[in-house]
Amino acid sequence: MVQRILKLLTVEGAVKETCEGRERLYCRIIEGYQEDFGRIKQYIDLRWKEWYEINRYTQYNGCLMEYLQKALNDTTAQQCQRCANCQQKGFTSDVPADLVIEAEDFLKECSIVIKPKDKAPGGLINTGVKIPPNLKNYPGQSLSYYGDAGWGQCVKNGKYQKNYFADELVTASVHLILIRWRPNPFPQWVAAIPSKRHPNLVADFAKRLAECLNIPFIPVLGA
Repeated sequence: MVQRILKLLTVEGAVKETCEGRERLYCRIIEGYQEDFGRIKQYIDLRWKEWYEINRYTQYNGCLMEYLQKALNDTTAQQCQRCANCQQKGFTSDVPADLVIEAEDFLKECSIVIKPKDKAPGGLINTGVKIPPNLKNYPGQSLSYYGDAGWGQCVKNGKYQKNYFADELVTASVHLILIRWRPNPFPQWVAAIPSKRHPNLVADFAKRLAECLNIPFIPVLGA
């Protein structure tokens, strides 16, 4: 995603691409660039329109092929008699409650590995941009993907609605660390990366996690 953004900015003339050895470097062009807010709004409006059309398509009860033809301004659009809706073989939106619970439990037990970075920003370390093996972080673990079913929704609700991460997230994190992950060597203390908009949200969670793990919480980073 970052590479795509940099490529777009290069085409737009907002940044300049240079090479230093085998590494690609990007620098901002301060003068001579103006954002085209009109075109940006046009792209955003187009994406919203596409999202609306896709949402309608997923809920459409008529012929799906005919719907697509009309969306593409095909004047010969007609029912195909072959799609799932025409043959009345579409998937039902009613899902058994026990199957939903089983799926959520599966997602809650998924292993999400956070791979350590291989490179650092230029000038941060003496060896250039490649991080030496002795300075690399260990692989980490994530409890969920943000907003996904399972713990992801609980994280989202805690951040934007309650401004508090529930105790069940702490319990799930402890289970992840002690039972599923079992890092070796085991962490000696817990720190948090604070947020300026929510200065106490992550720190509070980290303190409760540290207490359950019986290790200290040390606020080494400030917002």
